[in-house]
This record gives sequence, C-alpha cells and structure tokens, in this order.
Amino acid sequence: MLNCHDSATGSVAAIPVRRKADIHYMAREVAKFARGLGVGELELHCDNEPTMLQLLSLLQRTLIKLGLVVTTSTSKPRDHGGNAYAEQTVH
Repeated sequence: MLNCHDSATGSVAAIPVRRKADIHYMAREVAKFARGLGVGELELHCDNEPTMLQLLSLLQRTLIKLGLVVTTSTSKPRDHGGNAYAEQTVH
C-alpha cells in the first residue's frame, strides 16, 4: 500500500500495489491524486528507501511534464518525525 497525504487540504490516498518495484503504476496513481487536488505547485516528500527515491524522481519528472511546479525533499536518516503525515495516514 502506498499512502499519500496532502498537508494543505488533509486529503489522503491509499494506493494498493502488487509489487514494490512497480514505480510506473505508483507514479501514475500519485500523479492522478496530485492533479485532482487542483494545485499548480507542490512539494513531494518521502523516506530514503531506494524504491521511494526512484518513485520520487519519476513522479517529479512526470508532474513537471504536466505543467506543475515540483520540489522534492526526503527524510533525514533516523528522523522518526520526517514522515509524520504518511504515518498519520496509515493510522
């Protein structure tokens, strides 16, 4: 399950995935979620897991091609609060 949380609106998405390595599917679904928010600018944040970093890169390129302004950030190592929004979404 890939969880997304928009901190500005409180919107959440839970995207079921069959395989962790299916980053193209995940990028497509997160892009749908992001575009559905109706924003022109957003910041993507994830942890430093290799799959998530690949997804972050692909998603950023995809959203930029769609005309959105996209910045990215990742959690600091051992920062338990770095993904607080995603953790709240899970709960």
